[in-house]
Amino acid sequence: MTLREQRQQEFASIWRIKKYGILYLCPRFGKIKTSIKCLEGFNNPRVLIIHPIEAIKKSWQDDFKKWGYDDSAVSYVTTASLWKLAEKPEFFDVIIADEVHLFSPANLIELNSLLGAGNKHLLALSGTISLKTEIELKTALNLEIVASYSIEQGIREKVI
Repeated sequence: MTLREQRQQEFASIWRIKKYGILYLCPRFGKIKTSIKCLEGFNNPRVLIIHPIEAIKKSWQDDFKKWGYDDSAVSYVTTASLWKLAEKPEFFDVIIADEVHLFSPANLIELNSLLGAGNKHLLALSGTISLKTEIELKTALNLEIVASYSIEQGIREKVI
C-alpha cells in the first residue's frame, strides 16, 4: 500500500466515525478514491453527489469505473439544480457535497433542507477552503473539517 493509499484510508476512517464533516484535502490527492473508501462503511448505500459542473460529475463516473465501484445507486445533481431536490427531499444513505467551498448561501439552505428530511450522513469535500467559508459552513450546517491534508504535506511526503 502506498503512502497516498494509507492517507486516503486514514481520512476515510476518520470521516466514518462521525459520518458528517469536511475532508479538506489538497488538489490532486484523490478525494474521489478517499470518498469510495468512506462509502465502504455502508452496505450498498444510496448516494447523492452534489457537484458544481458536469466535468466533475464525469470525474466521479470515470473514477467509479476505474476503481470498480458499483455506482448504480448513485444520483447526481448540480448545485444549480439542488433546489429541485430540496423542494421534494428524498432519502440518501450518504450525501456527498463536492467542492463545498463553491456552494452559495442558497445552496447551503437547500442542503440543510435535505439534511432536515432525515439525511444524516454528509461527506463534504474541498481542496481550497477559506476561513470565511469554513465559518459559513459551520454556521449554516454545523459542518466542520474532520481531516485535512495540505499541499505542503503532500509535497513533503511525495504524495502529490
